[in-house]
Amino acid sequence: MDPEKLFDRETNDYLMRKANKEDKVEEDETEANTGQAEENDDKWLRPWVRVPYIGKPLILFSRRLSRVIEERMYTKIRVVFQTTKVKDSFVLKDKCPKEICARVVYMFSCRGDPTTNYIGYTNRTLRERTNEHLRGGTAVSDHIAHCTGCNTERITIDDFRIMRKCRTEFDSTIYEAILIKRLNPKLNRQLVKPGYSHTLRVFN
Repeated sequence: MDPEKLFDRETNDYLMRKANKEDKVEEDETEANTGQAEENDDKWLRPWVRVPYIGKPLILFSRRLSRVIEERMYTKIRVVFQTTKVKDSFVLKDKCPKEICARVVYMFSCRGDPTTNYIGYTNRTLRERTNEHLRGGTAVSDHIAHCTGCNTERITIDDFRIMRKCRTEFDSTIYEAILIKRLNPKLNRQLVKPGYSHTLRVFN
């Protein structure tokens, strides 16, 4: 056989084998990618469970959980890990005790009749304002003096509840007015006592 023809034939055979091999590889890759894409789509459509991430033990737990659910419920799930920050486990500022809270809007509730309330505000500590109500001269002290339920049990600071903590005196007055308007407490309606006269001045 002519050497030149032999060379051409061998070259063509080699190129054909290589082309067929490359086509087969491409087909395999396409099938693999299609299968992977379908698997990924199926993975994202699965029900998922969110658990806090605490390291390697949780990875083992997620695998066992997936296996148990698949065996018992015949369905696959996706476990999603949720990370946490160290600062979330610590409180930088202690909670202020109720007695020494200042600039607050508070509400007094009668022990004998929980629907009888009084709303006020103070820029001093709640303990100081409570003591003023107990000493007399306020709507709360007048109510306590004539209320059987309040006289039977001693009124304490526990009968005063903080409704709102404020930053300034102006905020306190605003929130006090809002809460009085919203809740319409009985004792705030009786601040004008019988027999007292008030002069209304009208300016042109």
